Amino acid sequence: MAQSEEILWDILTIMKGNNSIIESKSGDIETENEVKNAYGVHNLKAVLLLKYLPADIEDTIYFMKHRDYLNLEKHGYGQIALLEMFTLTEKALSVYEDQLLPKEEEKAFKESLWKIEPEYYGVGPNLKAWKRAWKKLFNRRK
Repeated sequence: MAQSEEILWDILTIMKGNNSIIESKSGDIETENEVKNAYGVHNLKAVLLLKYLPADIEDTIYFMKHRDYLNLEKHGYGQIALLEMFTLTEKALSVYEDQLLPKEEEKAFKESLWKIEPEYYGVGPNLKAWKRAWKKLFNRRK
């Protein structure tokens, strides 16, 4: 899997504070429900596609769903889902507020400082991982 801690933080930043309104109609009665910290599945992926590869986005979302950061809510009639949206869980909100991942989650996102891509150019530095390592080093000194 190619989940990325950078994508996780972007997802948390995009979704935090974003409220979605769900309108439903049953006969003559129209109702509106506001869902906090929510974003439509397709809209979230569309925003992330501007910066990341589709496979990396899917892997990170898969990781976040199964590690209890995201809930997938489906709204519609019966078995027909007209709207799918992600909502942030309490775990995700606490991680966002602390700006710190738990140790076991951090291990899952540990990226190698070297990458092997023989089809392109062989072995070389993983520039994104080096950049994050330098940021962490300088943030600890302050």
